[in-house]
Amino acid sequence: ERPAVLREIPVSKADNEPARRWFTDNKTDLFVWLDDNGNISRFQICYNKGENEHALTWEAGHGISHHAVDDGEEKVMKMKKSPILVQDGRVDIETITRIFTDIGHELPAFIYNFVLDKINNES
Repeated sequence: ERPAVLREIPVSKADNEPARRWFTDNKTDLFVWLDDNGNISRFQICYNKGENEHALTWEAGHGISHHAVDDGEEKVMKMKKSPILVQDGRVDIETITRIFTDIGHELPAFIYNFVLDKINNES
């Protein structure tokens, strides 16, 4: 069985919004925002989708933040709400690095290297 890899999903650019790229597999999403010069200005890795999902976000000028994802699921007979990020400062950089290196090797090199560098500089 072939190991999972992130594959790109085309995203259209909204007016007055930075360009964004989205890479995904069944357990992980990587969102990358690019400035007008094509440089990465922000990225977010959402991992463990469907089972205790978390998001690690890096933004130029702000660094790394880490959140749990509240999937919006509620109790019986209530409508599902939109997922939101909630405070969760506990971050296991080694686990995130392992996940990313396992599935990110087919990403464009500039994205893979940039994300890996930012993650590793937080450990």
